[in-house]
Amino acid sequence: MVQVDRGASVGRPRRRPSLLDDVTAALLEYAREAGLGKGGRLPSTRAMAERFGVATPTMREVLRRLEATGAVVIRHGSGVYLAEDAPRLLIANPARLQTAGQTALDVLDARLLVEPTLAARAAVRCTAADSGALQTVLDEADAAIAAGDEERMGAATMRFHGAIADLAGNAVLAESVRAITELYIDHQVDIGRLFNDPQLDQREHRELLAAISGRHPQRARRLMTAHLTEVRDVVAARLAERTDNLTTAKK
Repeated sequence: MVQVDRGASVGRPRRRPSLLDDVTAALLEYAREAGLGKGGRLPSTRAMAERFGVATPTMREVLRRLEATGAVVIRHGSGVYLAEDAPRLLIANPARLQTAGQTALDVLDARLLVEPTLAARAAVRCTAADSGALQTVLDEADAAIAAGDEERMGAATMRFHGAIADLAGNAVLAESVRAITELYIDHQVDIGRLFNDPQLDQREHRELLAAISGRHPQRARRLMTAHLTEVRDVVAARLAERTDNLTTAKK
């Protein structure tokens, strides 16, 4: 039996940033040990919540996350089943024992390998309608910043990057970007909080939109590279500060 509870009551959801990763890892390990393949039915949500020592709403959130990545199919009134992408996730568990900080940096590194090329391709293919759609997403982000709505701002930012990936015209690469951002959504949230400069983020997004709308592929590539590199460098520096502070506090 896989156990992830470290002293918490089943009736009280633990909302630490690492909790969803912990339970996701435990659930995938359980599925692997149970020999469940494509189409295999998982226990009820309540039964899994009890097994892993978490509240039922937390278990539902884990399942929604796995559904977003294509690992499970939730059939209301029937149950939860392993889906097409389950074998890939069972072989390469997305919630392995890396530190949260290193995983956040790995997410940014993975995006740097893919998104600049997609931005360049998007600039080649961009139409007036595409430009307008991207503009709408950035307007939503502006409204979220004005309202102080961090969650809505983060969601709009990821939609913007996802829309650029879609516009590039390669479904496999676009799905890769989506998988990275959705699978590691907790780390994306942490990245946003560590970077903590939504106004700068928006200015760089608007410069990127101008390059794509103006059909300047090389400029779009450079701007996406510079943007993600800057975010990665700031996050790395602040993670190092966090580690130093924790080390000092323990002395």
